[in-house]
Amino acid sequence: GGSGSLGVSEFFSSSSTGSDDITKGAGLCTATPTKQSGLRWIFAITPTYRRVTQRLDMIRLLAAFAHVPNLYVVVVEDRETVSEKMKTTLEDSMMPEGSWALAAAPTTPGLAVKGSEQRNKGLDVMAKLIASEQDEQTRKDMENGVVFFADDDNAYDPRLFDEIRKVQKVGVWPVAFSGKKIVEHCKVDSSTGKVTGFDAWAADVRPFALDMAGMGLSVSFFVSPAETDTNKGAKLRFDPYSHSGMLESTLLMQTGISVGDLEPLADNCTKVYTWHVSTSIKWGKEQPPADFDKEFDV
Repeated sequence: GGSGSLGVSEFFSSSSTGSDDITKGAGLCTATPTKQSGLRWIFAITPTYRRVTQRLDMIRLLAAFAHVPNLYVVVVEDRETVSEKMKTTLEDSMMPEGSWALAAAPTTPGLAVKGSEQRNKGLDVMAKLIASEQDEQTRKDMENGVVFFADDDNAYDPRLFDEIRKVQKVGVWPVAFSGKKIVEHCKVDSSTGKVTGFDAWAADVRPFALDMAGMGLSVSFFVSPAETDTNKGAKLRFDPYSHSGMLESTLLMQTGISVGDLEPLADNCTKVYTWHVSTSIKWGKEQPPADFDKEFDV
């Protein structure tokens, strides 16, 4: 990894760019055309890890994404190299060609919060993809895009993506079933349209009491222009050493924005378009075997 070339073993893409580090993987069936000129791109950064519901969750996620134009998903596995299981899942999905990449980044042992290193890897892959885009208009649409962090076990109403495209700097929306609440959401002053606080878990100690799936940020925070590429701190990344519950806050604190600068979406944060599902196979305390997919690819 690093700033050098990403090896084939750690980065697969459905883009047919012909470069050595990208393998073409067209889906078996495609939904909508992936590119619409002049439409801002949405980049979904999705960490994932091996478990019995992984393929189920990923198929449901990709089905929600496949019909959204100008959406690119970067899936990052918590392991040393990408797995055939996830590569096949993406290739067999309805995601249009040129709309996904698969990478890998193992978690450093001992971290309080998992997922930050995978999300950072996904942001690096996104930056590389934008920089390598040959079509000038597409690259502009990507640079003008929005990033959101789509956990693989969440569910999404298609209307969410229209909301995400409205983000200028940092947009926020409600998330259901997160943080032991029916809905976590921002409090919005109806007269001013400004965010004034949060109805969320530990809102009194978290500067930005948001769920990872309840915020979208401008691509410009994560991909600095070529001329300022060497500027220290030009690119936002997650802090792997964040305390539990603080990952969103430590990211947003780097943006320099205040709570009042947040852009409330989904009708001033009154509509639910995102659910924290946490899929369970309802086996109680019994755990499936480690080789659960030995006989069937479940």
